[in-house]
Amino acid sequence: MLEFLKNYDNLTISEKKVLKYLTDNITDIPYLNINELVAKTFVSKTVIINLSQKLGFSGFKELKFQINNYILSKNKTEKINPSSYKKTTRKKH
Repeated sequence: MLEFLKNYDNLTISEKKVLKYLTDNITDIPYLNINELVAKTFVSKTVIINLSQKLGFSGFKELKFQINNYILSKNKTEKINPSSYKKTTRKKH
């Protein structure tokens, strides 16, 4: 998922801004459409599409799809330790 680092120096300031937003809010990305991302990052759709393509995707939809797959696979591999779960549920009472 960190392949974008090899292209980081070739990104514009606006593209870096979007990339920072994506990495800081990665779990929200599957729920955003391109217009919402435009509003949150104050850049044009073209900037988001260009960034997606520089990262190796056909466009924002494919980037979003891959981020969603990354999140799903990460959730599957991380297992909750039952003892730590019990501790957190006890604290709520």
